[in-house]
Amino acid sequence: MLECIYSFVDVRQNLRGVRGFFRGFGGRFSGENEVVGKLKPLEISNLVTPGKYSDGEGLYFIVASASARNWSYRYWINGKERWHGLGSFTNVSLREARIKRDAARQQVRAGVDIVDKKRSVRMQAVAAERASNAPTFQQCAEG
Repeated sequence: MLECIYSFVDVRQNLRGVRGFFRGFGGRFSGENEVVGKLKPLEISNLVTPGKYSDGEGLYFIVASASARNWSYRYWINGKERWHGLGSFTNVSLREARIKRDAARQQVRAGVDIVDKKRSVRMQAVAAERASNAPTFQQCAEG
């Protein structure tokens, strides 16, 4: 039993240098006394490797390329996983992203599906625009 504990510690020591091993999902195994999974402003400004980087509590920094970096909030509602976009890195700072994430969490806790709500508002706007541009029956009958 004691040999197993030492071997696990050795594996952890060897993997500590692997980039991203103790970030996000594996954070509880880091064994350090700091808040695990929290991104730092300087760290995210230097990230250009494509991937999803967790800040904790559902906030993700998604890097698609060096010029396409976005904030997203990941949540589950009615058994479905959802990703709610919070804005691009150029427009939204880390602090603002955390504030937006907290506001979105409150809505999800209240039972609101943010993605569906945003989609329905967009569909209503499109329907209203189409209705205003569509010819009336009288215009069609005369023309």
